[in-house]
Amino acid sequence: MISDNDPELAKQPAEKIGNVVFEHRHELLFNPISLNKAIQIIQQKEHTGKPIVIADIADIADNAGGGAASDSTSVLEAMLSNGLTDCAIGMIWDPQVVEIARKAGTGAQLTVRLGGKNSVDSGQPLDLNVKVTGIINDLIQPFPQYSGDDLPVPCGDTVCLECNGVSIIVNSTRTQVFHPAIFTAFGIDLSCIKALVVKSIFHFYAGFAPIAEEVLLMGAPGPLNPDFTKVPYKQADLHKFPWMDNPFR
Repeated sequence: MISDNDPELAKQPAEKIGNVVFEHRHELLFNPISLNKAIQIIQQKEHTGKPIVIADIADIADNAGGGAASDSTSVLEAMLSNGLTDCAIGMIWDPQVVEIARKAGTGAQLTVRLGGKNSVDSGQPLDLNVKVTGIINDLIQPFPQYSGDDLPVPCGDTVCLECNGVSIIVNSTRTQVFHPAIFTAFGIDLSCIKALVVKSIFHFYAGFAPIAEEVLLMGAPGPLNPDFTKVPYKQADLHKFPWMDNPFR
């Protein structure tokens, strides 16, 4: 509606829209599954020719698009410690590991200290024995647009590391995941993958939904907690939902 600079004319539809949103406030709350639940789902998954796609909304929590480092290790650590195989995760931002892998070359066996370098919320670095299975300089991933034209997104120099049956995409230009090309560019056959964990929130959906058996949103540890009530705000006015169920009473 165009109010033509008439505040009173704009007030009624604004209040109407606001009331509708407030009435549905509980339904609109973000409610991702836990990391433990996601691991259980992957453990029970059988090969069907399509992977489960799980958004590491630690990537809300570790989302480069939200300003986080995108180097959290909690999900990868859980995948490896639970013995998951035929899985892939990306992208972990770690320019140092990328450079080490590039210099070592494809096929090299390395011990690397991966991730967990930029924040206490990034978790601890993981000391891993890995094989360099792919190196791509200046990888570009497409970002599907509603207009039908893909937007090219630079990922920087990017490598694929394999560790105990998990393929790990590590990049040097901090950005979130938009498209399966970050996996398929390294020759990963998605029909043979049980689960893909992507560090992204919502923006990944257009690219991944067509190739996924199921899409799940997961709230793992990270610096951008999706549960606002758990964020230690010091100056915010908390006289509002979700801190109060109905602040208008």
